[in-house]
Amino acid sequence: MDELGTLDDAVAVAAELASISDYGTRHLSVPLSAREMLLQQFFSDENTRAVSHPLLLRMTAAWQQLEALDDPLNTYALCEGCLNLLDY
Repeated sequence: MDELGTLDDAVAVAAELASISDYGTRHLSVPLSAREMLLQQFFSDENTRAVSHPLLLRMTAAWQQLEALDDPLNTYALCEGCLNLLDY
């Protein structure tokens, strides 16, 4: 690295070094999980009070517990009490 620059600068230099004049770029991202999509919908809502809504807090806690389940065969036997879903 000889100098600092932007990502576009780095791509342009790489294309130049590879003797490529016609190139394009695409920005790829990791798909959101179901939990992340749900939280994104809540947080992007115009109503900012939803962020601390008790239901959202309970759902977030439940998602965290569900994500901890990692059986490769996806075989589970849990009761609602085990997931603490009914705690108000």
